Amino acid sequence: MAAFKGAELCQRSASGMKKNISYTVKKNHRARRIILRMCIDKGLVLTVPVRFNRKNIPRILDEHREWITESFLQIKNIAERTRTLPDQIILTALNETWHIRYLHMEGVKIRLTIPADKILLIRGDTANTAPCHRLLTRWIRKKARLFLTDCLEANSLTAALPYNRFLLRGQKTRWGSCSSHRCISLNFKLIFLPQTLVQHVVLHELAHTVHLNHSPNFWRLLATLDPNWKQNRLALRRLKKENPVPEWVM
Repeated sequence: MAAFKGAELCQRSASGMKKNISYTVKKNHRARRIILRMCIDKGLVLTVPVRFNRKNIPRILDEHREWITESFLQIKNIAERTRTLPDQIILTALNETWHIRYLHMEGVKIRLTIPADKILLIRGDTANTAPCHRLLTRWIRKKARLFLTDCLEANSLTAALPYNRFLLRGQKTRWGSCSSHRCISLNFKLIFLPQTLVQHVVLHELAHTVHLNHSPNFWRLLATLDPNWKQNRLALRRLKKENPVPEWVM
Protein backbone atom coordinates (compact mmCIF):
# COMPACT_ATOMS: atom_id res chain seq x y z
CA MET A 1 0.00 0.00 0.00
CA ALA A 2 1.47 3.32 -1.06
CA ALA A 3 0.70 6.67 0.52
CA PHE A 4 1.62 10.30 0.07
CA LYS A 5 0.78 13.51 1.87
CA GLY A 6 -1.20 16.17 0.11
CA ALA A 7 -1.07 19.92 0.35
CA GLU A 8 -3.48 21.56 2.72
CA LEU A 9 -7.03 21.74 1.47
CA CYS A 10 -8.61 25.10 2.09
CA GLN A 11 -12.21 24.75 3.33
CA ARG A 12 -14.77 27.29 4.48
CA SER A 13 -17.16 26.55 7.32
CA ALA A 14 -20.74 27.77 7.43
CA SER A 15 -19.55 30.86 9.30
CA GLY A 16 -17.18 31.70 6.46
CA MET A 17 -13.99 30.99 8.40
CA LYS A 18 -11.24 29.17 6.55
CA LYS A 19 -10.12 25.73 7.71
CA ASN A 20 -6.85 24.17 6.58
CA ILE A 21 -7.29 20.42 6.32
CA SER A 22 -4.33 18.23 5.42
CA TYR A 23 -4.99 15.01 3.57
CA THR A 24 -3.28 11.69 2.85
CA VAL A 25 -3.80 9.50 -0.21
CA LYS A 26 -3.32 5.75 0.14
CA LYS A 27 -3.22 3.42 -2.85
CA ASN A 28 -4.68 0.00 -2.10
CA HIS A 29 -4.69 -2.88 -4.59
CA ARG A 30 -8.01 -4.11 -3.16
CA ALA A 31 -9.75 -0.76 -3.59
CA ARG A 32 -12.31 -0.62 -6.40
CA ARG A 33 -13.50 2.89 -5.72
CA ILE A 34 -12.42 6.04 -3.89
CA ILE A 35 -13.15 6.08 -0.16
CA LEU A 36 -12.91 9.22 1.97
CA ARG A 37 -12.42 8.98 5.75
CA MET A 38 -11.85 11.63 8.38
CA CYS A 39 -9.62 10.45 11.26
CA ILE A 40 -8.69 12.19 14.49
CA ASP A 41 -5.00 11.33 14.17
CA LYS A 42 -4.52 11.40 10.38
CA GLY A 43 -7.01 13.98 9.16
CA LEU A 44 -8.59 13.36 5.77
CA VAL A 45 -7.59 9.99 4.23
CA LEU A 46 -8.38 9.06 0.61
CA THR A 47 -8.10 5.36 -0.20
CA VAL A 48 -7.86 4.92 -3.97
CA PRO A 49 -7.22 2.12 -6.52
CA VAL A 50 -3.62 1.48 -7.59
CA ARG A 51 -4.10 3.02 -11.04
CA PHE A 52 -5.69 6.16 -9.65
CA ASN A 53 -4.65 9.37 -11.38
CA ARG A 54 -3.55 11.99 -8.84
CA LYS A 55 -4.66 14.76 -11.17
CA ASN A 56 -8.24 13.90 -10.18
CA ILE A 57 -7.68 14.82 -6.52
CA PRO A 58 -8.71 18.52 -6.78
CA ARG A 59 -11.97 17.55 -8.48
CA ILE A 60 -12.78 14.88 -5.87
CA LEU A 61 -12.03 17.22 -2.99
CA ASP A 62 -14.20 19.92 -4.52
CA GLU A 63 -17.09 17.48 -5.07
CA HIS A 64 -16.99 16.42 -1.41
CA ARG A 65 -16.18 19.85 -0.01
CA GLU A 66 -19.31 20.11 2.16
CA TRP A 67 -18.87 16.61 3.66
CA ILE A 68 -15.17 17.23 4.30
CA THR A 69 -15.88 20.48 6.15
CA GLU A 70 -18.64 18.97 8.31
CA SER A 71 -16.58 15.86 9.11
CA PHE A 72 -13.54 17.96 9.98
CA LEU A 73 -15.54 20.05 12.45
CA GLN A 74 -17.04 16.91 14.03
CA ILE A 75 -13.62 15.30 14.44
CA LYS A 76 -12.22 18.52 15.87
CA ASN A 77 -15.00 18.64 18.47
CA ILE A 78 -14.37 15.01 19.42
CA ALA A 79 -10.64 15.66 19.74
CA GLU A 80 -11.30 18.61 22.05
CA ARG A 81 -13.62 16.53 24.26
CA THR A 82 -11.09 13.71 24.55
CA ARG A 83 -8.56 16.12 26.03
CA THR A 84 -10.62 16.22 29.23
CA LEU A 85 -10.52 13.54 31.94
CA PRO A 86 -13.75 11.72 32.88
CA ASP A 87 -15.06 11.91 36.44
CA GLN A 88 -16.95 8.63 36.21
CA ILE A 89 -17.33 5.45 34.18
CA ILE A 90 -20.74 3.83 33.75
CA LEU A 91 -20.49 0.10 32.96
CA THR A 92 -24.10 -0.51 31.96
CA ALA A 93 -23.74 -4.27 31.45
CA LEU A 94 -22.56 -4.65 35.05
CA ASN A 95 -24.93 -2.01 36.43
CA GLU A 96 -21.90 -0.30 37.96
CA THR A 97 -20.89 3.35 38.19
CA TRP A 98 -17.25 4.02 39.09
CA HIS A 99 -16.12 7.46 40.24
CA ILE A 100 -12.65 8.66 39.29
CA ARG A 101 -10.36 10.81 41.41
CA TYR A 102 -7.08 12.33 40.29
CA LEU A 103 -3.99 13.20 42.27
CA HIS A 104 -1.61 15.26 40.19
CA MET A 105 2.08 14.57 40.85
CA GLU A 106 4.44 16.35 38.49
CA GLY A 107 6.85 14.02 36.67
CA VAL A 108 5.45 10.87 38.32
CA LYS A 109 4.40 7.88 36.22
CA ILE A 110 0.63 7.42 35.95
CA ARG A 111 -0.77 4.67 38.20
CA LEU A 112 -4.30 3.46 38.93
CA THR A 113 -5.50 2.07 42.26
CA ILE A 114 -8.86 1.22 43.84
CA PRO A 115 -8.84 2.84 47.31
CA ALA A 116 -12.52 2.18 47.99
CA ASP A 117 -15.58 0.47 46.52
CA LYS A 118 -16.43 1.88 43.07
CA ILE A 119 -13.63 4.44 43.34
CA LEU A 120 -10.69 4.69 40.95
CA LEU A 121 -7.70 6.81 41.88
CA ILE A 122 -5.18 7.94 39.27
CA ARG A 123 -1.90 9.34 40.60
CA GLY A 124 0.85 10.93 38.60
CA ASP A 125 1.24 13.47 35.84
CA THR A 126 -2.49 13.77 35.14
CA ALA A 127 -1.94 16.92 33.07
CA ASN A 128 -1.07 14.49 30.26
CA THR A 129 -4.52 13.09 29.50
CA ALA A 130 -3.58 10.44 26.89
CA PRO A 131 -1.79 8.08 29.36
CA CYS A 132 -4.76 8.45 31.74
CA HIS A 133 -7.16 7.44 28.98
CA ARG A 134 -4.97 4.44 28.09
CA LEU A 135 -4.80 3.33 31.72
CA LEU A 136 -8.56 3.60 32.17
CA THR A 137 -9.15 1.73 28.91
CA ARG A 138 -6.88 -1.13 30.06
CA TRP A 139 -8.87 -1.33 33.29
CA ILE A 140 -12.14 -1.43 31.34
CA ARG A 141 -10.74 -4.20 29.12
CA LYS A 142 -9.94 -6.31 32.18
CA LYS A 143 -13.45 -5.85 33.53
CA ALA A 144 -14.91 -6.66 30.13
CA ARG A 145 -12.80 -9.82 29.71
CA LEU A 146 -14.07 -11.28 32.99
CA PHE A 147 -17.68 -10.37 32.28
CA LEU A 148 -17.76 -11.49 28.63
CA THR A 149 -15.91 -14.75 29.37
CA ASP A 150 -18.54 -15.68 31.96
CA CYS A 151 -21.38 -14.55 29.69
CA LEU A 152 -20.11 -16.55 26.72
CA GLU A 153 -19.47 -19.70 28.75
CA ALA A 154 -22.87 -19.57 30.45
CA ASN A 155 -24.80 -19.07 27.21
CA SER A 156 -22.72 -21.69 25.42
CA LEU A 157 -23.64 -24.29 28.04
CA THR A 158 -27.32 -23.29 28.13
CA ALA A 159 -27.66 -23.35 24.33
CA ALA A 160 -25.49 -26.48 23.96
CA LEU A 161 -23.41 -24.65 21.35
CA PRO A 162 -19.69 -25.12 22.06
CA TYR A 163 -16.98 -22.81 20.78
CA ASN A 164 -13.24 -23.41 20.53
CA ARG A 165 -11.72 -20.07 21.47
CA PHE A 166 -12.62 -16.64 22.76
CA LEU A 167 -10.85 -13.41 21.78
CA LEU A 168 -11.40 -9.95 23.23
CA ARG A 169 -11.13 -7.21 20.65
CA GLY A 170 -11.85 -3.52 20.24
CA GLN A 171 -13.34 -3.21 16.77
CA LYS A 172 -14.72 0.14 15.68
CA THR A 173 -17.68 -1.18 13.68
CA ARG A 174 -18.44 -4.69 14.97
CA TRP A 175 -19.70 -6.01 18.28
CA GLY A 176 -18.59 -9.56 17.58
CA SER A 177 -17.65 -12.21 15.04
CA CYS A 178 -17.25 -15.98 14.69
CA SER A 179 -14.73 -17.78 12.48
CA SER A 180 -15.08 -21.10 10.67
CA HIS A 181 -12.98 -22.61 13.47
CA ARG A 182 -15.57 -21.57 16.07
CA CYS A 183 -13.38 -18.79 17.37
CA ILE A 184 -15.65 -16.13 18.82
CA SER A 185 -14.44 -12.53 19.11
CA LEU A 186 -16.31 -10.03 21.25
CA ASN A 187 -15.81 -6.29 21.48
CA PHE A 188 -14.81 -5.18 24.99
CA LYS A 189 -16.98 -2.09 24.49
CA LEU A 190 -20.02 -4.33 24.91
CA ILE A 191 -19.62 -3.62 28.62
CA PHE A 192 -21.22 -0.22 27.97
CA LEU A 193 -24.43 -1.86 26.65
CA PRO A 194 -27.43 -3.26 28.58
CA GLN A 195 -27.11 -6.93 29.54
CA THR A 196 -30.00 -7.96 27.27
CA LEU A 197 -28.17 -6.60 24.21
CA VAL A 198 -24.87 -8.16 25.27
CA GLN A 199 -26.59 -11.53 25.52
CA HIS A 200 -28.17 -10.95 22.11
CA VAL A 201 -24.72 -10.39 20.57
CA VAL A 202 -23.31 -13.47 22.32
CA LEU A 203 -26.19 -15.68 21.15
CA HIS A 204 -25.85 -14.29 17.63
CA GLU A 205 -22.20 -15.36 17.50
CA LEU A 206 -22.94 -18.75 19.07
CA ALA A 207 -25.52 -19.36 16.34
CA HIS A 208 -22.73 -18.79 13.83
CA THR A 209 -20.93 -21.85 15.21
CA VAL A 210 -23.65 -23.84 13.40
CA HIS A 211 -24.45 -21.56 10.46
CA LEU A 212 -21.56 -19.36 9.33
CA ASN A 213 -23.90 -17.10 7.36
CA HIS A 214 -27.16 -15.22 7.66
CA SER A 215 -29.29 -17.81 5.90
CA PRO A 216 -32.91 -18.56 6.90
CA ASN A 217 -31.60 -21.49 8.95
CA PHE A 218 -29.40 -19.14 10.93
CA TRP A 219 -32.27 -16.80 11.79
CA ARG A 220 -34.48 -19.74 12.77
CA LEU A 221 -31.79 -20.99 15.13
CA LEU A 222 -31.28 -17.53 16.60
CA ALA A 223 -35.04 -17.22 17.16
CA THR A 224 -34.98 -20.36 19.32
CA LEU A 225 -32.08 -18.94 21.34
CA ASP A 226 -33.29 -15.35 21.52
CA PRO A 227 -37.06 -15.05 20.95
CA ASN A 228 -36.79 -11.24 21.03
CA TRP A 229 -33.91 -11.10 18.55
CA LYS A 230 -35.71 -8.73 16.18
CA GLN A 231 -36.40 -6.16 18.88
CA ASN A 232 -32.89 -6.59 20.27
CA ARG A 233 -31.36 -6.17 16.83
CA LEU A 234 -33.25 -2.91 16.28
CA ALA A 235 -32.31 -1.67 19.75
CA LEU A 236 -28.67 -2.47 19.06
CA ARG A 237 -28.75 -0.47 15.83
CA ARG A 238 -30.36 2.51 17.54
CA LEU A 239 -27.86 2.35 20.40
CA LYS A 240 -24.95 2.21 17.98
CA LYS A 241 -26.06 5.52 16.46
CA GLU A 242 -26.28 7.07 19.93
CA ASN A 243 -22.74 5.78 20.67
CA PRO A 244 -22.88 4.75 24.36
CA VAL A 245 -19.09 4.27 24.43
CA PRO A 246 -17.16 7.29 25.82
CA GLU A 247 -15.14 8.99 23.10
CA TRP A 248 -11.90 8.77 25.08
CA VAL A 249 -11.99 4.95 25.22
CA MET A 250 -9.22 3.63 22.99
